[in-house]
Amino acid sequence: MKRSLEFTLAVVLVGLLSAVVAPMARAQSSGCVTNPFGDRPLYLKGGFSSWNALPQYRFVYNCNRFELLLELSGTNDFKVADANWSADADFGGGANGSRVSEGQPFTLHLQGSNLTYAFDGTQHIVIDVSQSSQTPTLTISQCPPNPLDDTPLFLRGSFNDNRPSSDYAFTYSCDAYYLNVNLQGTQEFKITDPDSTPATSFGAPDGAHRDVTFNQPFPLISDADAGGAAANLRFGFSGEHTLKVSFEGPDERPVLTIGPKTFVNLGAAPPVTDPVALSARYDSRDITFKAPFGAAPARTNIDFALQAKPGIDAVTLVVEDRNLQGNQELLEYTNPRRLRMTRHPDGERERWTASYRFTNPEVYGYYFEIAIGDQRYVYQNNNASIYWTLERGSFGLGRIAVMPDNRAAIRRYRQTIYSADYTVPDWAKDVVYYYIFPERFRNGDTANDPRPGRDTYLNHGIELHSNWLDAPWVPGDADGHLCDDDQYNNDFFGGDLAGIIDKLDYLKDLGVNTLYINPLFEAASNHKYDTGDYLNIDDGFGTNAEFERLTREASARGIRVILDTSLNHTGSDSTYFDRYAKHPGTGAFEGETIRPDSPWADWYTFNPAATEPDRKYNG
Repeated sequence: MKRSLEFTLAVVLVGLLSAVVAPMARAQSSGCVTNPFGDRPLYLKGGFSSWNALPQYRFVYNCNRFELLLELSGTNDFKVADANWSADADFGGGANGSRVSEGQPFTLHLQGSNLTYAFDGTQHIVIDVSQSSQTPTLTISQCPPNPLDDTPLFLRGSFNDNRPSSDYAFTYSCDAYYLNVNLQGTQEFKITDPDSTPATSFGAPDGAHRDVTFNQPFPLISDADAGGAAANLRFGFSGEHTLKVSFEGPDERPVLTIGPKTFVNLGAAPPVTDPVALSARYDSRDITFKAPFGAAPARTNIDFALQAKPGIDAVTLVVEDRNLQGNQELLEYTNPRRLRMTRHPDGERERWTASYRFTNPEVYGYYFEIAIGDQRYVYQNNNASIYWTLERGSFGLGRIAVMPDNRAAIRRYRQTIYSADYTVPDWAKDVVYYYIFPERFRNGDTANDPRPGRDTYLNHGIELHSNWLDAPWVPGDADGHLCDDDQYNNDFFGGDLAGIIDKLDYLKDLGVNTLYINPLFEAASNHKYDTGDYLNIDDGFGTNAEFERLTREASARGIRVILDTSLNHTGSDSTYFDRYAKHPGTGAFEGETIRPDSPWADWYTFNPAATEPDRKYNG
């Protein structure tokens, strides 16, 4: 009974995520029901799997149906069953025959005959048990090709610092890109590839038409079609949602739909159940597993060890170069070096060791491949999130997982190698930092307070708090304060250098020996990262002479001063860019006009074809 046709073609698992995509599957839904087979998974079994229960043919249970996404070609005989061909979980054909037609629900029967289907490419397979677990329906739907080929898409907004982070990566599944999120409040965002390529960076046509309505299709426009930069999208999130980017009509125009959470991970690697694999252990913070500890000078040999129960056939250490560019717009691992690790007895366990010589100063990535029979696993960094980075993993103990088809998904451990002649200053080893946000620290001189009606931020008015204990005002709140506007970063309290100097004795008494201070250079915002002039202290904080006094007074108390600064970006309201034509000289975007003759023109990237000022430059 369990036979395949002789011309079964190659089978390749498609490592995709999926959601409820087949219209017929939605139509059959009648509320969620408990999985009738408990923790017993169902599998597609046929000649392509030698009639065995293989991980790549395992269904995922979702609400009231089992789903599977795979790539398979050729006419095949198959059945649906659990791993043991149990009597209550062995489904085939019956009175309605055995040949399944594309997109047509087919009623299954317990211990029925082999089914037959002409597979051709990527298929979405649904076993619907909403009406009956003894006679469920089978539906096989053909998946169209991805109109963007293999281009990855990311959700980028203020919630992830506008970076293409893995937590907000869409996955193409059968008919669209899908992403689950858990966000609160109104958020602005765009949908782009990792490099923000104009043709695959999507947003709204303009700022007046950017609000996405819940569960309603919203036509997207690419930066390329917008002639510059499409506007940010906006949506009021309230917890878990699924974002779907589909491509509609003969022109395959992109459409965004934000609805309730329906995204189902069909292509995720199955959980690791092998007790030997689960026993694998590596801890980058323990010198019994990695020595020496931490960052190391160039040309250092680092010894690695992984421990596990007996039964592993091979362990390989993989070391790669890490390529990080810009504001994490490009992050990749290249040039893998593979070192076969050596097995050693270690009591009731085994210890696998290897040594690698890191020659050049850079950051490397590494992980471990583990082979047990025909199964391949990866021992990788843990899944902890790290603020302000795209990568996950906080080092220490890692995680075992089935080796993914796409190795870009592996969470690498990272190893910093620095120049052999680099020396950490002796004073830095005993630093006690005090971090100061100067605008909020202390107002020592009210004469230099920012002044509403004179000072501006992004060419709008500013707000000044008369009560030092106020909370910053929320943009758009009808709070009746000085400027009920939509601007962040434009409310001020009057903190300054004089206020810091006033408190140096207090800081000394606390045991502080180093001040780390937010940018002090001239800038329009309250945080001063939007530098307006690198050569002068902001007049809201004081003068250059007052800064010199601060450093003298601090030094007299044994306190060092370290300044924060941003050298890879400036403010739009700066002497270098001068969008609002407020500064002497010729800015690179003087008065919203691109000026190639500006001495700072090559600091920025412009889009001359754009018509709206906000879209004429990258920022």
